[in-house]
Amino acid sequence: MPVDIMSSNVNTIERIMERLFRIEYGTVVKDDKVKVIGVQCREDPSSTMWNTVTVRIRSTKTRMSRTNNKGEAGDPYKVMHYYCTVLQGYSQKWAGHPYTPRIGDMVAVLFIFNQKPLVLGTVYTNTQDPVCRAPFDKNSWTKIDARYDDVDKWCQWERPTFNENQEVTEHQPGKNPICKKKFHRSRDQIHVTQCREGNKDPCHACDELDHIKRVGNQWEKIYSDVTKSVDPEHKYLPESRIHALRRHEWHEPSGSYMVLQNSPAGDDDFGKGLIRIENAQGEADIKGHINMRPTGTIDIHGKYNGKEVGVPSENTGARMMVVANDDSDFTQAYEAIYFEKDAYIQILKDGQIIIHTPYKITMESTADEVHIKAKTKITLEAPLIDEITNLVDNHGDQIVEESCTHGPCSCGGG
Repeated sequence: MPVDIMSSNVNTIERIMERLFRIEYGTVVKDDKVKVIGVQCREDPSSTMWNTVTVRIRSTKTRMSRTNNKGEAGDPYKVMHYYCTVLQGYSQKWAGHPYTPRIGDMVAVLFIFNQKPLVLGTVYTNTQDPVCRAPFDKNSWTKIDARYDDVDKWCQWERPTFNENQEVTEHQPGKNPICKKKFHRSRDQIHVTQCREGNKDPCHACDELDHIKRVGNQWEKIYSDVTKSVDPEHKYLPESRIHALRRHEWHEPSGSYMVLQNSPAGDDDFGKGLIRIENAQGEADIKGHINMRPTGTIDIHGKYNGKEVGVPSENTGARMMVVANDDSDFTQAYEAIYFEKDAYIQILKDGQIIIHTPYKITMESTADEVHIKAKTKITLEAPLIDEITNLVDNHGDQIVEESCTHGPCSCGGG
């Protein structure tokens, strides 16, 4: 069939370009012929290895277990490309975010004539399938779902299984991940370390913040203004979507947490402005807390009083509280109280000071003087007032409305 000159030239150019430029898949090997491992990072300024990898191209037919027509065994090291440069997302002199594929990874490699091969990035394989993002509606392109979730699930490298040709036959699932995730549907965010739910798991059930539990986890959660999460496990706040809106919380494996409320709920205990820090030695062993109510009242409490128990309803343990002027739930301006013994010191908003206890009160000074002063009157009220002293010195008149009994004195009544 006759071929026009233009088509012939195009075909010739395409053949030349195929020789000059091509992309192939390859595996990052465990070591090369001189036993240098397949991933080389820059560990010293004088190092000539600048975050490179050694790759065995997958399409190569050479096999260690096969022999050629001369009876010679195949050698996989002959088909390796050594110290391939890796494409970087950001790099600067003595700065950047260095990236290298891991041993056993399948990578896409760009070959340019007379240039060192360039690794473009990693690709999925049947033995190294990706983390899940769910739910996803494959029949609706307009659906706001998990297809655009931003997931960064980082795990330590797990040793893959190689065959004799330096081909990977098995990868291990990631363990104890450090994960950062932005949920596209809700705009919620989480940063979790050593995630228990994501340990050796494809994460197909991780569709909202509530999936990542409290027990044993260390995380930071940021709730959006359209979150669907209700945080049913919270030890203090109500199980409520409206209370979860715009919440920001840090949680520790011990059960301790710090939460900042931005909810429009409007209540004085759990609404916008609440800051609560609570320590624990387990999710079932909550200890004390520092609580800053939306009203501005601050209390330090040495005992957990229960879920949804606001400051006015607390009734166990020891508590110290500084009350905001406009907090109408309290007549106190300051209070230190031990609920178990009904012992407290109060400064009321009208200026009164009350010290109350059903037990003994001791005032003692190791200095020379204790001074008690009042503008008009000091009242001592008790069935018995016992003075233990060598001398009582009254600097004014004394009125005794009933009889008195005493030993000899200058008043002439003895």
